[in-house]
Parts: sequence; C-alpha cells; structure tokens
Amino acid sequence: AAGTLASGRNVGMMLGIGLAGAILTSYIVHDPVAGLLKGIHSGYFAAFLIAIAGIFLGIVKDRKQDHA
Repeated sequence: AAGTLASGRNVGMMLGIGLAGAILTSYIVHDPVAGLLKGIHSGYFAAFLIAIAGIFLGIVKDRKQDHA
C-alpha cells in the first residue's frame, strides 16, 4: 500500500512540474523578459484552479459517501 501511495504522489509531482514548466516556457518563448513573470503568474493560477477542482471533487465525494 505504501508503494502505491508513493508512486501516485511522485506521478502527481512530476505532472505538476511538467505542467508548470510548459506554461512558463510558452510565455518565455514570446517575450523573455516580461514572459517570466507572466509565466509564473499563469502557472500559479493553473495550480490554483486544479486545487479548487480537487477541493470541490473531495466535497462532492464526501457527501455521496455520507448518504450511502
């Protein structure tokens, strides 16, 4: 069980780093100076949206288990 949880955690970290790097790179390619801050801001915003979606899904799942 611990190995499965660790693997899931590592996959999640790698996907997060990959997504943030892709977002950052897409802004830096067009404008290296201003693109850095815009890319970092967009990366954080994407992470925020994913976290909000996770919170929402956790609440919905918890409510379904309470009614079952």
